Amino acid sequence: MSSLQIRNVPPVLLKKVRLIAAQEHRSINAQVLVLLSEAVAEKRTPAPVPELLKKAAEIRRAAKRAKNIRGSLELIHRARAERTR
Repeated sequence: MSSLQIRNVPPVLLKKVRLIAAQEHRSINAQVLVLLSEAVAEKRTPAPVPELLKKAAEIRRAAKRAKNIRGSLELIHRARAERTR
């Protein structure tokens, strides 16, 4: 198994990790692995650019097909005009 060395850990952070590890009945090493695994699991992998471009094109086509959709800017201007009346 691989290893990882972490340097310059702020004392306050280390104290918090020690406290959590003690509460969870884990070693500091085991607790750091749990925290690291949770942090990595929360990160989303971004969609590939070609997929994003395809989705954007689909949204634009759908917006053009919808006859009763007005531009956002037009709606904002109308709302502001109504408030000042």
